[in-house]
Amino acid sequence: MKKDLILKPLLLAIVLSLVIFSCSSDDDSAAEPEDNSPPPTLFDKWWYDVDDYSADIYFHSTGEYEQELHFAGNVYPATGTWHWINEATGEMKLEDLQGPIQVNSELYINIISVDDHLLTLERSIDGGSFTPIVYEDID
Repeated sequence: MKKDLILKPLLLAIVLSLVIFSCSSDDDSAAEPEDNSPPPTLFDKWWYDVDDYSADIYFHSTGEYEQELHFAGNVYPATGTWHWINEATGEMKLEDLQGPIQVNSELYINIISVDDHLLTLERSIDGGSFTPIVYEDID
């Protein structure tokens, strides 16, 4: 009988300590999905092609898009609109592209990374085959 009086409180103390110490503050919250949304520094400024191979680009925060291709001393502008396919993953689509030498009316963009002065993205005509391009903000 004395053993039961000693064992029950001891067993209760062990169980309570296991419950208390096995819980951590991280266990109570569900894993938050990672948000890779591009920061606001993407918008409302010119991004210049580092390799001088592609057009310089400008994403207006209003959904408008501009590009300028500098070739043989001439500037060939184009305009259009952009919208997110998936903002969290940086996928967007450029549409209604128009300009004097604009060949495609739409393009797909995957934004890989962006900070205050460097933008890395992939561009595709068909949404399947992507070409990486690096841009700088040199203003």
